[in-house]
Amino acid sequence: MALLLKILICFGISQIIGGPKEPGIGATSTIRSGDWKLIFYYKDRCFERFNIADDIGELNDLSGSHFNKVKELATKLGDYLRSVDAQRPAYKSNLQLVPWPDEVFKTNSKRMCLEVYKMW
Repeated sequence: MALLLKILICFGISQIIGGPKEPGIGATSTIRSGDWKLIFYYKDRCFERFNIADDIGELNDLSGSHFNKVKELATKLGDYLRSVDAQRPAYKSNLQLVPWPDEVFKTNSKRMCLEVYKMW
């Protein structure tokens, strides 16, 4: 009988350096589930999604395709972050907390990135 092992890894980084498509570390939370990795950038509420099995170097961002997979991973990530009472960055302009990854989908449908740089 084969044993199926599912691994779910989540982590967050609260530093603000760099950003999506840039080298360096930004305010992010990341989930790895099976072959998939999803990175949520708090600064502009963007996602990057990679199939690690096919793209170990994370060169091909798949966040613009397979919307349901991005939403599924964002939901898992948001649920986990809430369960551990994770810290989130706040906007400098109004001190409101940046939304959880899954909350981005509740207000923005299929749009992956938002124009919110002015709030930082």
